[in-house]
Amino acid sequence: MSTRAWPELMVEELFRCGLDTYFIAPGSRSTPLVSAIARHSQAKKIVHFDERGTAFAAIGYARFTGRPAAWVTTSGTAVANGLPAVVESSIDNIPLLLLTADRPPELRDTGANQTILQSGIFGSYVRWFFDISVQDQKTDPAFVLTTMDHAIHRCLSEPGPVHINCMYRKPLELGGINSGVTDGDPIPGLKNWSEGSRPYTHYDHAALRCTDIDAASRTIDTALHASHRPVFLLGGGMRKDVEILIADWAAQRQIPVFPDIGSSLRLNPGSTSVIPHWVVAGDGRYTDTELPDLIIQFGPRIVSTKWDKAVAADSDIIKIVVAPGNQRIDPDHNVSARITVDSEGTAALIRNLHVPEPRKNTWLNSWIESSKTVSEELRAIAFGKSSNLSEEIVAYLLPDLLPADSVLMIGNSLSVRHVDQWGGSSTKQVMSVISRGTSGIDGTIAQAVGLHVASGKPTAVLLGDQSLLHDLNSLAMVNGRQILVVVVNNDGGRIFHQLPISEQRDVFEPLFVNSQGINFEHAAAQFGINYVAARTLEEFRQAMERFLMLPESLMIEVPIDYDRNESLRSLLDNRIAVALSSSSGE
Repeated sequence: MSTRAWPELMVEELFRCGLDTYFIAPGSRSTPLVSAIARHSQAKKIVHFDERGTAFAAIGYARFTGRPAAWVTTSGTAVANGLPAVVESSIDNIPLLLLTADRPPELRDTGANQTILQSGIFGSYVRWFFDISVQDQKTDPAFVLTTMDHAIHRCLSEPGPVHINCMYRKPLELGGINSGVTDGDPIPGLKNWSEGSRPYTHYDHAALRCTDIDAASRTIDTALHASHRPVFLLGGGMRKDVEILIADWAAQRQIPVFPDIGSSLRLNPGSTSVIPHWVVAGDGRYTDTELPDLIIQFGPRIVSTKWDKAVAADSDIIKIVVAPGNQRIDPDHNVSARITVDSEGTAALIRNLHVPEPRKNTWLNSWIESSKTVSEELRAIAFGKSSNLSEEIVAYLLPDLLPADSVLMIGNSLSVRHVDQWGGSSTKQVMSVISRGTSGIDGTIAQAVGLHVASGKPTAVLLGDQSLLHDLNSLAMVNGRQILVVVVNNDGGRIFHQLPISEQRDVFEPLFVNSQGINFEHAAAQFGINYVAARTLEEFRQAMERFLMLPESLMIEVPIDYDRNESLRSLLDNRIAVALSSSSGE
Protein backbone atom coordinates (compact mmCIF):
# COMPACT_ATOMS: atom_id res chain seq x y z
CA MET A 1 0.00 0.00 0.00
CA SER A 2 1.32 3.45 -0.84
CA THR A 3 2.69 5.67 1.91
CA ARG A 4 1.62 8.77 -0.01
CA ALA A 5 -0.04 11.22 2.40
CA TRP A 6 -3.82 11.34 2.48
CA PRO A 7 -3.87 15.16 2.65
CA GLU A 8 -2.15 15.23 -0.73
CA LEU A 9 -4.81 12.93 -2.17
CA MET A 10 -7.52 15.10 -0.65
CA VAL A 11 -6.23 18.32 -2.22
CA GLU A 12 -5.77 16.75 -5.65
CA GLU A 13 -9.22 15.16 -5.61
CA LEU A 14 -10.86 18.38 -4.50
CA PHE A 15 -9.13 20.13 -7.39
CA ARG A 16 -10.52 17.56 -9.79
CA CYS A 17 -13.97 18.23 -8.31
CA GLY A 18 -13.62 21.95 -9.04
CA LEU A 19 -12.46 23.23 -5.64
CA ASP A 20 -9.20 25.15 -5.87
CA THR A 21 -9.52 27.93 -3.26
CA TYR A 22 -8.63 27.60 0.43
CA PHE A 23 -9.18 30.09 3.22
CA ILE A 24 -6.65 29.14 5.86
CA ALA A 25 -6.21 30.13 9.50
CA PRO A 26 -2.70 29.05 10.60
CA GLY A 27 -2.22 26.39 13.26
CA SER A 28 -0.01 23.45 14.16
CA ARG A 29 -2.34 20.45 13.97
CA SER A 30 -3.37 21.30 10.39
CA THR A 31 0.26 21.15 9.20
CA PRO A 32 -0.17 18.02 6.99
CA LEU A 33 -3.19 19.47 5.20
CA VAL A 34 -1.76 22.98 4.81
CA SER A 35 1.53 21.54 3.51
CA ALA A 36 -0.37 19.57 0.86
CA ILE A 37 -2.26 22.71 -0.16
CA ALA A 38 0.99 24.69 -0.35
CA ARG A 39 2.56 22.09 -2.65
CA HIS A 40 -0.35 21.84 -5.08
CA SER A 41 0.46 24.04 -8.05
CA GLN A 42 -3.19 24.96 -8.76
CA ALA A 43 -4.33 25.65 -5.19
CA LYS A 44 -5.18 29.28 -4.33
CA LYS A 45 -4.49 30.23 -0.73
CA ILE A 46 -5.88 33.11 1.34
CA VAL A 47 -4.31 33.14 4.80
CA HIS A 48 -5.72 35.13 7.73
CA PHE A 49 -5.18 34.84 11.47
CA ASP A 50 -8.86 34.83 12.46
CA GLU A 51 -10.88 31.64 11.95
CA ARG A 52 -14.22 33.42 12.03
CA GLY A 53 -13.06 35.81 9.31
CA THR A 54 -11.71 33.10 7.01
CA ALA A 55 -14.95 31.13 7.33
CA PHE A 56 -17.08 34.12 6.34
CA ALA A 57 -14.66 34.96 3.52
CA ALA A 58 -15.24 31.45 2.14
CA ILE A 59 -18.99 32.18 2.20
CA GLY A 60 -18.44 35.41 0.27
CA TYR A 61 -16.45 33.47 -2.32
CA ALA A 62 -19.27 30.95 -2.75
CA ARG A 63 -21.93 33.67 -2.99
CA PHE A 64 -20.26 34.86 -6.18
CA THR A 65 -19.18 31.58 -7.75
CA GLY A 66 -21.91 29.19 -6.62
CA ARG A 67 -19.07 26.76 -5.79
CA PRO A 68 -17.59 25.90 -2.39
CA ALA A 69 -14.24 27.07 -1.14
CA ALA A 70 -12.53 25.20 1.68
CA TRP A 71 -12.10 26.57 5.19
CA VAL A 72 -9.00 25.10 6.84
CA THR A 73 -8.29 25.35 10.54
CA THR A 74 -6.43 23.71 13.37
CA SER A 75 -7.99 21.88 16.30
CA GLY A 76 -9.73 23.10 19.46
CA THR A 77 -11.65 26.35 19.80
CA ALA A 78 -10.38 27.33 16.35
CA VAL A 79 -13.03 24.96 15.01
CA ALA A 80 -15.72 26.41 17.25
CA ASN A 81 -15.02 29.86 15.82
CA GLY A 82 -16.53 28.68 12.54
CA LEU A 83 -20.04 28.19 13.95
CA PRO A 84 -21.51 31.61 12.98
CA ALA A 85 -20.43 31.13 9.36
CA VAL A 86 -21.64 27.50 9.33
CA VAL A 87 -25.08 28.62 10.49
CA GLU A 88 -25.24 31.34 7.81
CA SER A 89 -24.08 28.88 5.14
CA SER A 90 -26.70 26.34 6.19
CA ILE A 91 -29.68 28.69 6.43
CA ASP A 92 -28.81 30.63 3.26
CA ASN A 93 -27.92 27.53 1.19
CA ILE A 94 -24.33 28.54 0.50
CA PRO A 95 -21.90 25.70 -0.29
CA LEU A 96 -18.95 25.53 2.12
CA LEU A 97 -16.39 22.80 2.78
CA LEU A 98 -15.01 22.69 6.34
CA LEU A 99 -11.65 20.94 6.67
CA THR A 100 -10.74 20.82 10.36
CA ALA A 101 -7.64 19.25 11.86
CA ASP A 102 -8.07 17.14 14.99
CA ARG A 103 -6.05 15.19 17.53
CA PRO A 104 -5.82 11.40 17.11
CA PRO A 105 -8.54 9.29 18.79
CA GLU A 106 -6.36 8.20 21.72
CA LEU A 107 -6.20 11.84 22.92
CA ARG A 108 -9.94 12.42 22.96
CA ASP A 109 -11.52 12.89 26.38
CA THR A 110 -8.15 12.60 28.15
CA GLY A 111 -7.49 16.22 29.09
CA ALA A 112 -4.91 16.50 26.30
CA ASN A 113 -3.97 20.01 25.25
CA GLN A 114 -6.15 21.79 22.65
CA THR A 115 -8.41 18.76 22.34
CA ILE A 116 -12.19 19.07 22.24
CA LEU A 117 -14.96 16.90 20.84
CA GLN A 118 -15.01 18.08 17.23
CA SER A 119 -17.11 15.25 15.85
CA GLY A 120 -20.55 16.67 15.22
CA ILE A 121 -19.62 20.05 16.69
CA PHE A 122 -21.78 21.88 14.13
CA GLY A 123 -24.79 19.68 14.79
CA SER A 124 -27.66 19.69 12.33
CA TYR A 125 -26.37 22.79 10.51
CA VAL A 126 -24.09 20.72 8.25
CA ARG A 127 -25.39 18.71 5.30
CA TRP A 128 -22.90 15.92 6.06
CA PHE A 129 -20.18 15.14 8.59
CA PHE A 130 -17.34 12.66 8.26
CA ASP A 131 -14.37 11.76 10.49
CA ILE A 132 -11.21 10.85 8.58
CA SER A 133 -9.11 8.70 10.86
CA VAL A 134 -5.34 8.79 11.21
CA GLN A 135 -3.62 7.47 8.09
CA ASP A 136 -2.53 3.84 8.16
CA GLN A 137 -1.07 1.42 5.66
CA LYS A 138 -3.97 -1.02 5.74
CA THR A 139 -6.68 1.37 4.55
CA ASP A 140 -7.33 1.64 0.83
CA PRO A 141 -6.47 5.26 -0.19
CA ALA A 142 -9.45 5.19 -2.56
CA PHE A 143 -11.56 5.82 0.53
CA VAL A 144 -10.01 9.31 0.78
CA LEU A 145 -10.89 10.08 -2.83
CA THR A 146 -14.47 8.87 -2.64
CA THR A 147 -14.96 10.80 0.61
CA MET A 148 -13.88 14.05 -1.07
CA ASP A 149 -16.13 13.33 -4.06
CA HIS A 150 -19.12 12.76 -1.82
CA ALA A 151 -18.31 15.84 0.28
CA ILE A 152 -18.47 18.10 -2.78
CA HIS A 153 -21.62 16.35 -3.94
CA ARG A 154 -23.29 17.06 -0.60
CA CYS A 155 -22.11 20.68 -0.70
CA LEU A 156 -23.81 21.18 -4.05
CA SER A 157 -26.80 18.82 -4.17
CA GLU A 158 -28.54 20.71 -1.36
CA PRO A 159 -26.18 23.68 -1.05
CA GLY A 160 -24.73 24.19 2.39
CA PRO A 161 -21.81 23.31 4.66
CA VAL A 162 -20.09 19.92 4.83
CA HIS A 163 -17.65 19.11 7.65
CA ILE A 164 -14.66 16.80 7.15
CA ASN A 165 -12.74 16.31 10.41
CA CYS A 166 -9.17 15.07 9.82
CA MET A 167 -7.22 13.37 12.61
CA TYR A 168 -3.44 13.74 12.56
CA ARG A 169 -0.83 12.16 14.86
CA LYS A 170 2.65 13.54 15.44
CA PRO A 171 5.13 13.91 13.83
CA LEU A 172 2.98 16.27 11.75
CA GLU A 173 5.76 17.21 9.32
CA LEU A 174 6.14 13.64 8.02
CA GLY A 175 3.77 11.55 5.93
CA GLY A 176 5.35 11.17 2.52
CA ILE A 177 4.08 14.43 0.96
CA ASN A 178 5.36 14.63 -2.59
CA SER A 179 5.38 17.49 -5.08
CA GLY A 180 2.43 16.02 -7.00
CA VAL A 181 0.23 12.98 -6.76
CA THR A 182 0.85 11.86 -10.32
CA ASP A 183 4.63 11.97 -10.02
CA GLY A 184 6.53 8.71 -9.64
CA ASP A 185 4.98 5.29 -9.51
CA PRO A 186 1.19 4.94 -9.76
CA ILE A 187 -0.61 4.33 -6.48
CA PRO A 188 -1.42 0.62 -6.22
CA GLY A 189 -5.05 0.09 -7.15
CA LEU A 190 -5.36 3.68 -8.41
CA LYS A 191 -3.41 3.48 -11.67
CA ASN A 192 -6.17 4.94 -13.84
CA TRP A 193 -6.80 7.74 -11.35
CA SER A 194 -3.08 8.54 -11.00
CA GLU A 195 -2.67 8.83 -14.76
CA GLY A 196 -5.89 10.76 -15.34
CA SER A 197 -7.44 14.09 -14.37
CA ARG A 198 -11.04 13.19 -13.53
CA PRO A 199 -12.48 12.63 -10.04
CA TYR A 200 -12.44 9.05 -8.81
CA THR A 201 -16.25 9.11 -8.50
CA HIS A 202 -18.11 11.48 -10.78
CA TYR A 203 -21.41 12.86 -9.47
CA ASP A 204 -23.97 14.27 -11.85
CA HIS A 205 -25.36 17.31 -10.07
CA ALA A 206 -28.74 17.26 -11.74
CA ALA A 207 -30.76 20.45 -11.42
CA LEU A 208 -33.20 20.46 -8.53
CA ARG A 209 -36.39 20.74 -10.53
CA CYS A 210 -39.91 20.10 -9.44
CA THR A 211 -41.20 16.77 -10.67
CA ASP A 212 -44.06 18.23 -12.69
CA ILE A 213 -43.50 21.56 -14.44
CA ASP A 214 -46.90 21.28 -16.10
CA ALA A 215 -48.73 20.97 -12.79
CA ALA A 216 -46.75 23.84 -11.28
CA SER A 217 -47.41 26.11 -14.24
CA ARG A 218 -51.14 25.28 -14.08
CA THR A 219 -51.15 26.38 -10.43
CA ILE A 220 -49.69 29.75 -11.37
CA ASP A 221 -51.79 30.13 -14.52
CA THR A 222 -55.00 29.50 -12.61
CA ALA A 223 -54.09 32.03 -9.93
CA LEU A 224 -53.10 34.68 -12.50
CA HIS A 225 -56.30 34.29 -14.51
CA ALA A 226 -58.37 34.94 -11.38
CA SER A 227 -56.27 37.88 -10.20
CA HIS A 228 -56.88 41.59 -10.77
CA ARG A 229 -53.86 42.95 -8.89
CA PRO A 230 -51.00 40.44 -9.08
CA VAL A 231 -47.39 41.18 -8.14
CA PHE A 232 -44.15 39.23 -8.49
CA LEU A 233 -41.65 39.42 -5.62
CA LEU A 234 -38.04 38.68 -6.53
CA GLY A 235 -35.84 37.48 -3.68
CA GLY A 236 -32.13 36.80 -4.00
CA GLY A 237 -30.25 33.70 -5.05
CA MET A 238 -31.48 33.32 -8.63
CA ARG A 239 -29.39 33.60 -11.77
CA LYS A 240 -29.62 37.02 -13.38
CA ASP A 241 -30.78 35.63 -16.73
CA VAL A 242 -33.71 33.91 -15.00
CA GLU A 243 -34.64 37.13 -13.19
CA ILE A 244 -34.62 38.97 -16.52
CA LEU A 245 -36.81 36.24 -18.03
CA ILE A 246 -39.33 36.66 -15.18
CA ALA A 247 -39.34 40.46 -15.54
CA ASP A 248 -39.80 40.35 -19.32
CA TRP A 249 -42.63 37.84 -19.01
CA ALA A 250 -44.28 40.04 -16.37
CA ALA A 251 -43.99 43.06 -18.66
CA GLN A 252 -45.97 41.21 -21.34
CA ARG A 253 -48.60 40.40 -18.76
CA GLN A 254 -48.58 43.92 -17.24
CA ILE A 255 -47.58 42.63 -13.82
CA PRO A 256 -45.41 44.75 -11.50
CA VAL A 257 -42.19 43.11 -10.30
CA PHE A 258 -40.93 44.06 -6.83
CA PRO A 259 -37.20 43.24 -6.53
CA ASP A 260 -35.63 42.68 -3.13
CA ILE A 261 -32.18 44.20 -2.65
CA GLY A 262 -30.82 40.66 -2.96
CA SER A 263 -32.06 40.57 -6.55
CA SER A 264 -29.81 41.78 -9.36
CA LEU A 265 -32.73 43.80 -10.74
CA ARG A 266 -33.12 46.07 -7.70
CA LEU A 267 -30.22 48.34 -8.67
CA ASN A 268 -30.31 47.43 -12.39
CA PRO A 269 -34.05 47.33 -13.27
CA GLY A 270 -33.92 46.97 -17.08
CA SER A 271 -37.50 45.83 -17.79
CA THR A 272 -40.42 48.26 -17.57
CA SER A 273 -42.18 45.90 -15.17
CA VAL A 274 -39.53 46.28 -12.46
CA ILE A 275 -40.46 48.73 -9.68
CA PRO A 276 -37.17 49.61 -7.92
CA HIS A 277 -38.66 51.86 -5.23
CA TRP A 278 -41.67 49.69 -4.49
CA VAL A 279 -41.02 49.65 -0.74
CA VAL A 280 -41.33 53.44 -0.43
CA ALA A 281 -43.88 53.80 -3.23
CA GLY A 282 -46.08 51.28 -1.42
CA ASP A 283 -46.48 53.44 1.68
CA GLY A 284 -50.18 54.11 2.16
CA ARG A 285 -51.30 51.30 -0.16
CA TYR A 286 -52.91 49.26 2.57
CA THR A 287 -56.56 49.51 1.52
CA ASP A 288 -58.53 46.69 -0.07
CA THR A 289 -58.24 48.35 -3.47
CA GLU A 290 -54.48 48.99 -3.25
CA LEU A 291 -53.16 45.73 -1.84
CA PRO A 292 -52.36 42.96 -4.33
CA ASP A 293 -54.76 40.05 -4.45
CA LEU A 294 -52.01 37.65 -5.62
CA ILE A 295 -48.35 37.53 -4.60
CA ILE A 296 -45.98 35.17 -6.39
CA GLN A 297 -42.62 35.16 -4.64
CA PHE A 298 -39.56 33.85 -6.44
CA GLY A 299 -36.71 32.99 -4.09
CA PRO A 300 -36.22 33.22 -0.32
CA ARG A 301 -37.60 35.58 2.29
CA ILE A 302 -37.19 39.23 1.36
CA VAL A 303 -35.86 42.10 3.46
CA SER A 304 -38.87 44.41 3.60
CA THR A 305 -41.68 43.60 6.03
CA LYS A 306 -43.75 46.71 5.29
CA TRP A 307 -46.69 44.79 3.89
CA ASP A 308 -46.50 41.78 6.15
CA LYS A 309 -49.14 42.79 8.68
CA ALA A 310 -51.61 43.99 6.07
CA VAL A 311 -51.13 40.94 3.89
CA ALA A 312 -51.23 38.53 6.84
CA ALA A 313 -54.49 40.08 8.02
CA ASP A 314 -56.18 39.57 4.63
CA SER A 315 -56.98 35.90 4.20
CA ASP A 316 -58.21 36.49 0.64
CA ILE A 317 -54.73 37.28 -0.67
CA ILE A 318 -53.20 34.30 -2.46
CA LYS A 319 -49.47 33.78 -1.95
CA ILE A 320 -47.37 31.32 -3.95
CA VAL A 321 -43.67 30.74 -3.21
CA VAL A 322 -41.34 29.44 -5.94
CA ALA A 323 -37.91 28.58 -4.51
CA PRO A 324 -35.31 25.79 -4.33
CA GLY A 325 -34.60 23.65 -1.30
CA ASN A 326 -36.70 22.14 1.42
CA GLN A 327 -36.80 25.12 3.76
CA ARG A 328 -40.11 26.40 4.96
CA ILE A 329 -40.56 29.95 3.62
CA ASP A 330 -43.75 30.93 5.40
CA PRO A 331 -43.10 33.08 8.51
CA ASP A 332 -46.64 34.50 8.42
CA HIS A 333 -48.32 31.14 7.72
CA ASN A 334 -50.14 32.43 4.65
CA VAL A 335 -48.55 30.54 1.74
CA SER A 336 -51.18 28.93 -0.48
CA ALA A 337 -48.77 26.92 -2.65
CA ARG A 338 -45.07 26.07 -2.45
CA ILE A 339 -43.26 25.11 -5.65
CA THR A 340 -39.79 23.62 -5.13
CA VAL A 341 -37.56 24.35 -8.11
CA ASP A 342 -34.10 25.77 -8.85
CA SER A 343 -33.18 28.60 -11.24
CA GLU A 344 -33.10 26.35 -14.29
CA GLY A 345 -36.45 24.84 -13.38
CA THR A 346 -37.88 28.31 -12.71
CA ALA A 347 -36.95 29.33 -16.24
CA ALA A 348 -38.73 26.24 -17.62
CA LEU A 349 -41.74 27.06 -15.47
CA ILE A 350 -41.98 30.63 -16.79
CA ARG A 351 -41.64 29.50 -20.39
CA ASN A 352 -44.47 27.02 -19.82
CA LEU A 353 -46.94 29.66 -18.62
CA HIS A 354 -49.68 30.79 -20.97
CA VAL A 355 -49.76 34.50 -21.74
CA PRO A 356 -53.27 35.79 -22.46
CA GLU A 357 -54.05 39.21 -23.83
CA PRO A 358 -52.38 41.84 -21.64
CA ARG A 359 -54.63 43.10 -18.87
CA LYS A 360 -55.43 46.78 -18.53
CA ASN A 361 -52.19 48.37 -17.46
CA THR A 362 -53.59 50.72 -14.81
CA TRP A 363 -52.25 48.52 -12.01
CA LEU A 364 -48.71 48.38 -13.40
CA ASN A 365 -48.66 52.01 -14.51
CA SER A 366 -49.66 53.24 -11.06
CA TRP A 367 -46.62 51.51 -9.60
CA ILE A 368 -44.32 52.76 -12.35
CA GLU A 369 -45.40 56.34 -11.73
CA SER A 370 -45.13 56.05 -7.94
CA SER A 371 -41.60 54.59 -8.13
CA LYS A 372 -40.60 57.26 -10.63
CA THR A 373 -41.86 59.96 -8.26
CA VAL A 374 -39.78 58.57 -5.39
CA SER A 375 -36.69 58.44 -7.60
CA GLU A 376 -37.17 62.03 -8.80
CA GLU A 377 -37.54 63.34 -5.27
CA LEU A 378 -34.43 61.49 -4.11
CA ARG A 379 -32.44 62.82 -7.04
CA ALA A 380 -33.64 66.37 -6.39
CA ILE A 381 -32.42 66.13 -2.80
CA ALA A 382 -29.12 64.42 -3.62
CA PHE A 383 -28.24 66.91 -6.37
CA GLY A 384 -29.86 69.97 -4.83
CA LYS A 385 -28.25 72.91 -3.05
CA SER A 386 -28.21 71.27 0.36
CA SER A 387 -24.92 69.81 1.56
CA ASN A 388 -26.60 67.60 4.16
CA LEU A 389 -25.52 63.97 4.11
CA SER A 390 -27.87 61.42 5.62
CA GLU A 391 -27.89 57.63 5.82
CA GLU A 392 -30.69 57.53 3.23
CA ILE A 393 -28.80 59.70 0.74
CA VAL A 394 -25.65 57.59 1.13
CA ALA A 395 -27.76 54.54 0.26
CA TYR A 396 -29.23 56.37 -2.74
CA LEU A 397 -25.92 57.65 -4.16
CA LEU A 398 -23.55 54.76 -3.51
CA PRO A 399 -24.61 52.31 -6.28
CA ASP A 400 -24.21 54.88 -9.06
CA LEU A 401 -20.89 56.21 -7.74
CA LEU A 402 -19.22 52.79 -7.84
CA PRO A 403 -17.09 51.58 -10.77
CA ALA A 404 -18.95 49.81 -13.58
CA ASP A 405 -19.41 46.05 -13.13
CA SER A 406 -18.44 46.16 -9.46
CA VAL A 407 -19.73 44.23 -6.46
CA LEU A 408 -21.54 45.78 -3.49
CA MET A 409 -21.76 43.84 -0.22
CA ILE A 410 -24.48 45.33 1.99
CA GLY A 411 -24.35 44.79 5.74
CA ASN A 412 -27.35 43.97 7.88
CA SER A 413 -29.28 46.07 10.37
CA LEU A 414 -30.01 49.56 8.96
CA SER A 415 -27.67 49.38 5.93
CA VAL A 416 -29.57 46.67 4.06
CA ARG A 417 -32.92 48.30 4.82
CA HIS A 418 -31.74 51.69 3.62
CA VAL A 419 -30.42 50.41 0.28
CA ASP A 420 -33.54 48.26 -0.15
CA GLN A 421 -35.73 51.34 0.30
CA TRP A 422 -33.65 54.21 -1.00
CA GLY A 423 -30.88 52.76 -3.21
CA GLY A 424 -30.78 54.49 -6.57
CA SER A 425 -30.97 52.63 -9.89
CA SER A 426 -27.73 52.40 -11.81
CA THR A 427 -26.68 51.66 -15.37
CA LYS A 428 -23.32 50.33 -14.16
CA GLN A 429 -24.46 46.74 -13.56
CA VAL A 430 -23.49 46.78 -9.91
CA MET A 431 -24.04 43.38 -8.29
CA SER A 432 -25.67 43.72 -4.87
CA VAL A 433 -25.01 40.96 -2.34
CA ILE A 434 -26.68 40.51 1.05
CA SER A 435 -26.30 38.02 3.89
CA ARG A 436 -29.81 37.26 5.09
CA GLY A 437 -29.62 33.63 6.14
CA THR A 438 -29.74 34.61 9.80
CA SER A 439 -29.35 38.39 9.23
CA GLY A 440 -26.41 38.65 11.61
CA ILE A 441 -24.02 41.59 11.67
CA ASP A 442 -20.85 39.50 11.87
CA GLY A 443 -18.54 38.60 9.00
CA THR A 444 -19.57 41.43 6.67
CA ILE A 445 -16.06 42.66 5.81
CA ALA A 446 -14.85 39.06 5.46
CA GLN A 447 -17.62 38.21 2.99
CA ALA A 448 -16.69 41.27 0.92
CA VAL A 449 -13.12 39.97 0.79
CA GLY A 450 -14.38 36.58 -0.41
CA LEU A 451 -16.47 38.27 -3.08
CA HIS A 452 -13.42 40.19 -4.27
CA VAL A 453 -11.23 37.08 -4.33
CA ALA A 454 -13.86 35.25 -6.39
CA SER A 455 -14.75 38.04 -8.80
CA GLY A 456 -11.52 39.98 -9.20
CA LYS A 457 -13.74 43.06 -9.50
CA PRO A 458 -13.76 46.31 -7.54
CA THR A 459 -15.73 45.53 -4.39
CA ALA A 460 -17.49 47.82 -1.94
CA VAL A 461 -19.04 47.06 1.41
CA LEU A 462 -21.60 49.29 3.14
CA LEU A 463 -22.09 48.69 6.85
CA GLY A 464 -22.65 50.36 10.21
CA ASP A 465 -20.22 51.00 13.03
CA GLN A 466 -21.46 48.06 15.12
CA SER A 467 -21.02 45.66 12.19
CA LEU A 468 -17.50 46.91 11.56
CA LEU A 469 -16.59 46.48 15.22
CA HIS A 470 -17.81 42.88 15.00
CA ASP A 471 -15.47 42.15 12.08
CA LEU A 472 -12.57 44.52 12.68
CA ASN A 473 -9.98 41.73 12.31
CA SER A 474 -11.03 41.18 8.72
CA LEU A 475 -9.66 44.60 7.74
CA ALA A 476 -6.30 42.80 7.62
CA MET A 477 -7.57 40.98 4.50
CA VAL A 478 -8.74 44.26 2.89
CA ASN A 479 -5.25 45.74 2.72
CA GLY A 480 -3.77 45.35 -0.76
CA ARG A 481 -7.10 44.73 -2.48
CA GLN A 482 -9.39 47.08 -4.41
CA ILE A 483 -12.03 47.06 -1.68
CA LEU A 484 -13.99 50.09 -0.52
CA VAL A 485 -15.33 50.11 3.04
CA VAL A 486 -18.13 52.63 3.59
CA VAL A 487 -18.96 52.75 7.28
CA VAL A 488 -21.97 54.80 8.36
CA ASN A 489 -21.10 55.65 11.94
CA ASN A 490 -24.25 56.60 13.84
CA ASP A 491 -22.62 55.64 17.13
CA GLY A 492 -24.39 52.48 18.20
CA GLY A 493 -27.30 50.16 17.57
CA ARG A 494 -29.71 52.74 16.22
CA ILE A 495 -31.99 50.17 14.63
CA PHE A 496 -33.29 49.50 18.13
CA HIS A 497 -34.97 52.92 18.07
CA GLN A 498 -37.72 51.12 16.13
CA LEU A 499 -38.55 49.02 19.20
CA PRO A 500 -40.96 49.99 22.03
CA ILE A 501 -38.09 49.67 24.51
CA SER A 502 -36.63 52.88 23.05
CA GLU A 503 -39.12 54.84 25.15
CA GLN A 504 -37.44 53.61 28.34
CA ARG A 505 -34.36 55.79 28.09
CA ASP A 506 -32.67 54.55 31.28
CA VAL A 507 -32.58 51.03 29.88
CA PHE A 508 -32.42 51.78 26.17
CA GLU A 509 -29.33 53.96 25.83
CA PRO A 510 -26.82 51.88 27.82
CA LEU A 511 -28.09 48.38 27.00
CA PHE A 512 -29.36 48.65 23.43
CA VAL A 513 -27.75 51.64 21.68
CA ASN A 514 -24.46 50.99 23.51
CA SER A 515 -22.68 54.03 22.04
CA GLN A 516 -18.92 53.62 21.70
CA GLY A 517 -18.04 57.22 20.82
CA ILE A 518 -15.22 56.20 18.48
CA ASN A 519 -14.17 56.67 14.88
CA PHE A 520 -12.23 54.28 12.66
CA GLU A 521 -9.39 56.44 11.36
CA HIS A 522 -6.77 54.70 13.47
CA ALA A 523 -8.22 51.27 12.76
CA ALA A 524 -7.78 51.94 9.04
CA ALA A 525 -4.22 53.11 9.61
CA GLN A 526 -3.42 50.05 11.73
CA PHE A 527 -4.32 47.77 8.81
CA GLY A 528 -2.73 49.97 6.11
CA ILE A 529 -6.01 51.14 4.57
CA ASN A 530 -6.45 54.64 3.16
CA TYR A 531 -9.01 56.68 5.07
CA VAL A 532 -11.36 59.60 4.37
CA ALA A 533 -14.07 61.10 6.59
CA ALA A 534 -17.07 62.42 4.62
CA ARG A 535 -19.43 64.75 6.46
CA THR A 536 -21.07 66.47 3.49
CA LEU A 537 -22.44 65.42 0.11
CA GLU A 538 -19.49 66.97 -1.68
CA GLU A 539 -16.96 65.24 0.55
CA PHE A 540 -18.68 61.91 -0.06
CA ARG A 541 -18.63 62.37 -3.85
CA GLN A 542 -14.95 63.36 -3.75
CA ALA A 543 -14.08 60.32 -1.67
CA MET A 544 -15.91 58.06 -4.12
CA GLU A 545 -14.00 59.64 -7.02
CA ARG A 546 -10.77 58.77 -5.23
CA PHE A 547 -11.76 55.10 -5.17
CA LEU A 548 -12.56 55.26 -8.89
CA MET A 549 -9.12 56.67 -9.67
CA LEU A 550 -6.93 54.53 -7.39
CA PRO A 551 -7.03 50.70 -7.47
CA GLU A 552 -6.38 50.28 -3.76
CA SER A 553 -8.21 49.82 -0.49
CA LEU A 554 -10.07 52.78 0.98
CA MET A 555 -12.29 53.40 4.00
CA ILE A 556 -14.87 56.18 3.86
CA GLU A 557 -16.35 56.95 7.25
CA VAL A 558 -19.63 58.88 7.29
CA PRO A 559 -20.21 60.29 10.80
CA ILE A 560 -23.95 60.57 11.48
CA ASP A 561 -25.66 62.46 14.27
CA TYR A 562 -28.70 60.27 14.84
CA ASP A 563 -31.12 62.99 15.98
CA ARG A 564 -30.16 65.24 13.08
CA ASN A 565 -30.48 62.33 10.65
CA GLU A 566 -33.97 61.58 11.99
CA SER A 567 -34.98 65.16 11.25
CA LEU A 568 -33.62 64.89 7.71
CA ARG A 569 -35.38 61.56 7.18
CA SER A 570 -38.66 63.03 8.43
CA LEU A 571 -38.33 65.85 5.90
CA LEU A 572 -37.57 63.28 3.20
CA ASP A 573 -40.59 61.15 4.16
CA ASN A 574 -42.90 64.16 4.13
CA ARG A 575 -41.58 65.43 0.82
CA ILE A 576 -42.07 62.04 -0.84
CA ALA A 577 -45.53 61.59 0.71
CA VAL A 578 -46.64 64.94 -0.70
CA ALA A 579 -45.19 64.11 -4.11
CA LEU A 580 -46.88 60.69 -4.17
CA SER A 581 -50.18 62.23 -3.15
CA SER A 582 -49.91 64.85 -5.91
CA SER A 583 -48.96 62.29 -8.57
CA SER A 584 -51.95 60.12 -7.70
CA GLY A 585 -54.34 63.07 -7.91
CA GLU A 586 -55.34 62.96 -4.25
